[in-house]
Amino acid sequence: LFIVIKVGTVIIVFAVLMIFLKAASLRELPQKYSDGVAALDSSNWDIAVEKFSSVYSLNPNYEGVDSFLKESMLKKEESVAKELYAEAKKSLERATVESDRGEFRLAIESTKIAIGLLKKAERYSETSRVLDQAEKSLTIIQRKEEKNQQRLRKIREKEEKKQAELDRKKIEQARSLNYEDVVSRLEAWKKEDNSFMAYIMMEGYVKDRIKSPASAKFPGIFDGQKHHITYLGNQKYQIISYVDSQNSFGAMIRAKFIGEIKQISEDRWRLISLNIL
Repeated sequence: LFIVIKVGTVIIVFAVLMIFLKAASLRELPQKYSDGVAALDSSNWDIAVEKFSSVYSLNPNYEGVDSFLKESMLKKEESVAKELYAEAKKSLERATVESDRGEFRLAIESTKIAIGLLKKAERYSETSRVLDQAEKSLTIIQRKEEKNQQRLRKIREKEEKKQAELDRKKIEQARSLNYEDVVSRLEAWKKEDNSFMAYIMMEGYVKDRIKSPASAKFPGIFDGQKHHITYLGNQKYQIISYVDSQNSFGAMIRAKFIGEIKQISEDRWRLISLNIL
């Protein structure tokens, strides 16, 4: 009986406490409501949502608080959308500058970032129009990049043929003079393991394709770099490794890359393929 009385007393005390707390909260309703209206008038959407939510939880019918709460939440969403829209516009402006400089890969990345932000900012009135423009711009820049890569490939092929012809003439000249040691030196690179140099050359190609080349950090000798290189024969090397570099927002991120590179003369290399994941 004592235990029953004690439990009953605790329940009563708890109920009285809850009633007291609710009564105290109800007394604060006018002030919270007033604060919410003031925040709404001053475009402080976070405070408005907070105050009106508190009032609504205590009394959903209090002086049209439900309408004010919906309006505040809508304004807050529109405000966030507007900020995303502004950030997207900056990214598009950056893409325009990069494209004008011929940095099409960077321009493509900046445009994709802008499109992602615009899709999140759908509540802002200007978003639909700019999103359509951004998607069209992305297509144009991608075509420019394709043409640029075709142009660069032709230039590389031309240079490689020219270098191969020069090497052939040097060897023929050395042979004609019976300088066997000269011939041997000219062809020595074909018998050497140039894995370390292959990785260094690949680093340059990777830097050309990332957002912030200056911040790029590759694994060193003590980070197991040699295990990232595979000799495929015929002076061809496969490299599977990673690079740490800054993204558009300045944060360091890690990207894996897979590529093949070939040595075509003693001091010349040709990129066969490169994918940054």
